[in-house]
Order: sequence, then structure tokens, then C-alpha cells
Amino acid sequence: MTRPVLRAYPYRMAQRQIRPPKPPRFPDTLPLEDEIHRGLNAVSGRISKSRVGLALRHLDDRSPSVESIELATPFGPIITPHLTLPELSPPALDDRQRKAVKAAVAMDMAAVVAFIPIVGDIIGNAIQDTYRPQLQKLLDPSEAQGFNERNKVSPSTTVALLQAIVKADRRGSNGR
Repeated sequence: MTRPVLRAYPYRMAQRQIRPPKPPRFPDTLPLEDEIHRGLNAVSGRISKSRVGLALRHLDDRSPSVESIELATPFGPIITPHLTLPELSPPALDDRQRKAVKAAVAMDMAAVVAFIPIVGDIIGNAIQDTYRPQLQKLLDPSEAQGFNERNKVSPSTTVALLQAIVKADRRGSNGR
């Protein structure tokens, strides 16, 4: 009668350390970030070079104004101030706010992607879920509060964000 041969295979398996699989490495940039950046630069370049953009840039020179007038009253002369339109300029955005605007544009683009039949809704939600935390992380508390209030009623995430940034800048410049 022959004895069965025991192999060392199970013993070696028990001695070997079992290591958990390595987590997946995520990219450093968000999906479509380069395309959004190129698109924003192209659109801003076209707007600034268009006839409307050039006209808006030189609107300050041609804006109507009301000259100062001296009015004679029984209480003495009253001099009215020189009235002009306020300077029309786009809001000054720092790098943090510019990244937040890019994330808001990506979230708005996700709404367009959602119109693709069958898979569009899934892809659009994934894009929005990717960019919303980045957007919230980039905003300071006053901007985040203003954005959350305006995003409920605004049809565009980008418009709500720009309104919140401008409002927060005005509050900050007034010293409140």
C-alpha cells in the first residue's frame, strides 16, 4: 500500500503574507479640466475681440454724463455733483475663483451631457458629483453661502457663482 504524498503547497500558502490590493490611483486633474480651460479661453478671446466686446471696453469714453449745475434757491446756491455711469468692468477673479468658475462651467456642461439618451443622465450626474465638492472646497464661507442661496433659483450654476463672488467682493470692499 502506498502512502499519499503530501505536498508543501498548502504550508507555503499559509506562510506567505496576504497583502490587500493597492487602491486605484486617481489622476491629479479632474475629468475634462483641460477641455474646459481651453474652451473658456477661446470664448473669452472671441468675446474680447468681437465688436460688442470692443464697444463695451470703450463705453466709458462715450457714456452719457450730467454736468454739474448750480441751482439758485432761496436758501443759497446748490451745486449738483457731476453724474456719470459707473465703470463697467468684469469682476476681478483670483486663481481660486477662476478654478471655481471652471468647476461651475463643467457642472453646467454636465446638464447638457444629460440630454444624451440612455447614458447621458449617468454621465452628467457623475460629472456633477465630481465637480461639486471641488467647487465647495474652493469657495470661502461668504461665497459658499451666497452661492447656495442663488443656486436654488438660478438656472445656471455659473451665473449663481459669479453673482455670489461679486456680492462677496462688494461686501469685502465695503469693510463689512
